[in-house]
Amino acid sequence: MGSGGGSQATWEFVGRKEELHRLAAESAVQSDRGVSVILVEGPPGIGKSRLLDELRGRTAHRAQRVARATPTEFDGATPFETVRHLLDDIGGTEDFVSFLDGADIRRLRGALVALLDETDTLLVIDDVHWVDSESQILLADVLRGPRRTHHLAVVLSYRTGRCPARLARTAPGALHLQLPPLSTDDVADLLPALAADHREHLMAVSGGNPLYLGLLAGLPRDRLPAPGDEVGEFAPGDSGALDRTLRAELASLPTVERLTVRAAAVCDDLSDIELVASIAKLPREDVADGLDALAERGLLVADATTIRFAHPLVRTAALRMSGAAWQILAHRRAAGYLRSAGASPLAVAHHLERALRGHDPDTSAALVEAAALALPFAPATSARWLSAVLALSPEGDEVQRERTLLLGRAHLMAGRPAEALDALGSLLGTPAREPLMLAAQCARTLGDLTRARELVDAAAALPDAARDGPLQIELTTLDLQEGSYGIATRRVAALLGASDTAPSVRAAAHALRALALLADGAIDEAIASYTEAERGFASVPDREAADIVHSFSAMGWAGFLLDRHDRVPAHLDRALRISRRHGRDYAHPELHTARAFLLVKLGRLDEAIDAADDAADAARRFGYPDLAALSGAARLRAVAAREADRGTVVAAWHALDSLARPSVDWWRQVVDGALAEVGMPLGLRPAPAVSDGAVPQRDPMLPSRLSGKVFNLLARREIGAARVHVDAAIEVANQSRLPTQLAMALMTRGAVGLAEGDPASAATDACSAADLYAAQGMSVHAGRATLLAASAASAAGDFDSATARIASARHAFDAAGAGGYAATAVSMQRALAGRRTATPAESLTRRERQVADLVARGLTNKEIAAELYVSPRTVDDHLGKILRKLGIRSRAAVAARLED
Repeated sequence: MGSGGGSQATWEFVGRKEELHRLAAESAVQSDRGVSVILVEGPPGIGKSRLLDELRGRTAHRAQRVARATPTEFDGATPFETVRHLLDDIGGTEDFVSFLDGADIRRLRGALVALLDETDTLLVIDDVHWVDSESQILLADVLRGPRRTHHLAVVLSYRTGRCPARLARTAPGALHLQLPPLSTDDVADLLPALAADHREHLMAVSGGNPLYLGLLAGLPRDRLPAPGDEVGEFAPGDSGALDRTLRAELASLPTVERLTVRAAAVCDDLSDIELVASIAKLPREDVADGLDALAERGLLVADATTIRFAHPLVRTAALRMSGAAWQILAHRRAAGYLRSAGASPLAVAHHLERALRGHDPDTSAALVEAAALALPFAPATSARWLSAVLALSPEGDEVQRERTLLLGRAHLMAGRPAEALDALGSLLGTPAREPLMLAAQCARTLGDLTRARELVDAAAALPDAARDGPLQIELTTLDLQEGSYGIATRRVAALLGASDTAPSVRAAAHALRALALLADGAIDEAIASYTEAERGFASVPDREAADIVHSFSAMGWAGFLLDRHDRVPAHLDRALRISRRHGRDYAHPELHTARAFLLVKLGRLDEAIDAADDAADAARRFGYPDLAALSGAARLRAVAAREADRGTVVAAWHALDSLARPSVDWWRQVVDGALAEVGMPLGLRPAPAVSDGAVPQRDPMLPSRLSGKVFNLLARREIGAARVHVDAAIEVANQSRLPTQLAMALMTRGAVGLAEGDPASAATDACSAADLYAAQGMSVHAGRATLLAASAASAAGDFDSATARIASARHAFDAAGAGGYAATAVSMQRALAGRRTATPAESLTRRERQVADLVARGLTNKEIAAELYVSPRTVDDHLGKILRKLGIRSRAAVAARLED
C-alpha cells in the first residue's frame, strides 16, 4: 500500500489501522483458558500478509515471544512442516527433532504445550490453507488443550473461505476479521497527490485491492483500462497498457539490472543467486548488485531471508521483455544448473515444462519422472506436466500408453474422475487390465455402478484374471454393493484357497468375506474372518497395502457391525496415511465415512463431525454423491447429539435431506434411518419418507435397517405396523447375539411399548438396552436408552426412578460432550418437576417434620418440648398444623400418614 504514483513511491500502511488495533488488542488479552485465536480472511492481494507484518512490529516491544510461519502448497506433503517453521522461529527445533521425525503425536503434543506455556507467546500463521494435515491436527489439539499459565495468542490468515475446518472449529468464539477492499477514504490517504476522479477511476478498476491499486496508480491515466474491465484479463494481454508500461520501465534499466530482472522472472527462488546468474549468463557478483538495485527501485522486495517480485504483474512484464526462444533457452539453463546442483526432479520440472518444445525424449522423460513424484501431493500439477508431454509424444507408442495411464491416475487423484475416464478412453480397447481397473474405480467414484461393472467384467474376461488379486477384490466390492453376497463369498473363497494369493489381497479378502458372511447371518464365521483380516492388515507393509487400501474401509465396516471396534480407528488412520503417501486419495471418501460412523458409535462426537466433514469434502472432490449422503447421515447423528441449539440440528437435517439418496440399498436405508430418527422429535419428515413396503430381508443388521422405519411409523402414530417390524427385529437380534443390534432392537421395542401404553415393559427393554450399550463402550447410546427408561418411569408415575435415570443420562452426555442430548435431559427433568405433586408429608416444614416424627414415636407434647428445647405451647401449635396438612384428626394417625 502506498502514498503516491510511481514505481519508486514510498508505500505507507493505511486503511487497516482499526483491524491492526483489534489484532494487537486481542493478541494481548488474557482469555479464560489463556488462549486467544484470531482469524484473518480475505482474497489474494487484499493485504493480509502486510497486516501481519505490522502486527509483528507492533508487538515487538512486548514481553511476548513471537513466531511466524508462511506455509506453501508443497509444504502439505511434509508432515509437521508448519510446526517446524514455528519451532525454528522460537528456537526449539533441536529439542523436538526426535519427536518430529518419529511422528510421536502424543509426546510431541505434550512437549509443544510445555514449550508454549513457558512464556506469553504469539503464533502467526499466514496462508494457513496450505498447512500440512499433521500440523493441523497438532495445532488443533494444542488449542483445545487445558487452561494455560501463560497466554497463547494464535493468528491464522487464509484466503476467503479456505480456513481448514479442523482449525476453525477449535475456537468458535474467535475474533474473525474479514479484510474488505480499501475504502475511498483509504485511497485518499494512500494517494493524496492524485485528483479525486482519478482515484475513483483507480478504485473502479482495481476493486480496492491494494496490490492492483498500487501498481495501476503509477500509470498514466489514459493507459488505465476502462472501469468494469477485468484487471486479470487486462494485465497479461499482449496489448495491455499496464503490461507495456511496466515493460517500458524495465527496458530502460541499466544492462545488468535488465538482464538480472529477466533472469529472475524465470526463477522460483530469487535468493538463489547462482541460479539467477546461470540464467542471466552474468557473474554472480554482478547479479547480486543487480538484485539489490532492483529492490531499491521497488521492483523487488527483499528481507533477511527472501527476495521476491513486488507483484506478479512485474514478473509478467519482465518475462514478456524476452521472446519465446530466449525463455526456452533460459529455462533449459535453469534446469541444467539445478541438475548439476543435485536438485530434485520436482525442483527442475517447472523449468522442464517451459523448455519442452517438440519431441524431446530426454526432457519428456525427466518431466514424467517429476510428475510421478508429484502425484501423491500435487496431482493437478502432475496431470498438467503429463498432458504437456503427451501432447508432443508420438501416437501409439508403448511409453505413451504408460504415461496416459499415469495421467488417468493423476486426474482421479486431483478430483477429476470424469477427466480421468476421458484420458483413459484410448486404452480401454486394448487387452490391458490396469486401465480397465482404474476406469472402473473412476466410474464407481462417480456413482455409476453399471459402468463400473462393465469395465470390471471386461478386465475379468482377460487371461489369468482369476489370479489377479486386486481385480477380484474390486469385483467383490461391487458384488457387496449390489447385494450379491453369495457371489462375493464364493469369489473370495477362491482367492483364499489359492496358495499364491498375496498377503495384502488375502487380508482384503477376509475383510470382504466378513461382510458377506455377516449379511447371510453366519456371525461366528464372519467374526473369524474379521479377526484374520485385522491380523493380516497389521502384518502387511504399507507399500503392499496401497493397491487394496480401499478395502480397509470394508474392515472398518465389519468391525463396526460385528462390535469389534476397539482397534478399528487406528487401522483406518493407517489406511488414510497409506493412501496419501502412495497416491490413493480416491479411497478417502470411503475411509473417512467408515471412521465417522465408528466415532459416532463410540461417542467421540467432535472427532466424528471432523471425519464426516472430511468425508463430505472428499466425496465432493471426487464426485462421489453416494458417500456425500452417507457421511452426512453420520454427521447428522453427531450434530443431533452434540448441539443444544435446535436450529443447528434442523439445518443439518435439511442439508442431508436435500442430497440425493445413495444408489447402494443399505446406504440409502442408513440415510433414511438417520433422517427419521433425528427428525421425529423435531416434527420433520424426510422427503421421500421411509418406504412403507415389505420388511427387509431378515439379516443380522435388521434392527439397524428397521430403526428409522419404526421411528417414522411412531411419528405417524402407526403403532401396529411398528410393532410388526420390532418383533421381527427382536427375533433376528436374539439369533445374531450381536450386542449393538440387540440393544437397538430392545430400544425400539421400548419406544413402541411406551407408545402402546405399557411403561413397565418399555422400562425393562430400555434398561436392558442401556446395559448392552454401556458394555460396548457406547456411553451416548447408553444415555439415550436410559432417557427412554426415564420416560417410561415417568409414565408409570415412578418419579423418583425417573429423576435418578435422567441424572444418570445427563452425566453420560456431559462426559461425552453431547450437549444436544443433555439439553433434552434437562427439558425432561423440568417437565417431570412440573408434573410431580408433593405428598402431604413432603409439605411439612423441617420443624413440623421433627415434631411429627416424635409424635409417631409416641412421645407426649411435654416430652417433645424437652427434646426440641421449645415450650409445650409451641409443640401444640406445630401439632395443629401437622394434623391439618396431613388431613387427619388425631395424633394416633400421624405415624400411618407419614408412611404413605
